[in-house]
Amino acid sequence: MMSLHRRVALSAALVLAAFVVLASVALEQAFRESAESARRERLLAQIYLLLGAAEEDAEGRLLLPEPLPEPRLSLPGSGLYAQVSGAEGALLWRSPSAVGIEVPFVDGLPPGTQRFERRADAAGQEYFVQSLGVRWAIGAHPRDLTFSVAEDPSEYLQQIRRYRTALAGWLAGLSVLLLAVLWLVLRWGLKPLRRVAAEVAEVQAGRQEHLRGEYPEELKLLTENINALLTHERAQQKKLKNALADLAHSLK
Repeated sequence: MMSLHRRVALSAALVLAAFVVLASVALEQAFRESAESARRERLLAQIYLLLGAAEEDAEGRLLLPEPLPEPRLSLPGSGLYAQVSGAEGALLWRSPSAVGIEVPFVDGLPPGTQRFERRADAAGQEYFVQSLGVRWAIGAHPRDLTFSVAEDPSEYLQQIRRYRTALAGWLAGLSVLLLAVLWLVLRWGLKPLRRVAAEVAEVQAGRQEHLRGEYPEELKLLTENINALLTHERAQQKKLKNALADLAHSLK
């Protein structure tokens, strides 16, 4: 049968393992949500920068200055892309970074509407896409526009992997530390039981007559009953010895 020490240690280790797994899942999910929220705010800030820089020429065409407020928008394949579309989805402007790339931008949003989501292109490549519908009042005729900015999630996925690796390392180190502390606590907590076992062995070997140690309240009843049993056993042995002595005397 498994020892009490091993049973308690195994139970505690299983509980600790379950806690570590649940904690890692919860912490990673919280980090993912925080990282996505940060990207949402960053992409929305890019939209506001484009809004502040956008102009309209004499023919009513939407213009954005060169260089763009965000240098990555001017670099092809940089991972950050932008588009401005009209109310019917007509393309009015697209950043140079999106040349030759089928980015799943959003169009046709009503004025004042924001949307942040993960969208995939025809090949299954996912993007973080932040879009904002605005009423463009500059010029002779107000019109509804949709500003949409997309970002490749590669950096986000790398950040998640780095966090997962660091989290696994910290949790593994913490688990080892907790197991070591648990082992020490178990040794300290079960020390009275080991003392009882040692004293019982001494009694069996005849080196002492009863248990003499001071024990916690939980073990006092056990040690007192053992001592009472030993006292009763000695009394019975003494009676038997006296009875045998009387019998031998009467036979003489």
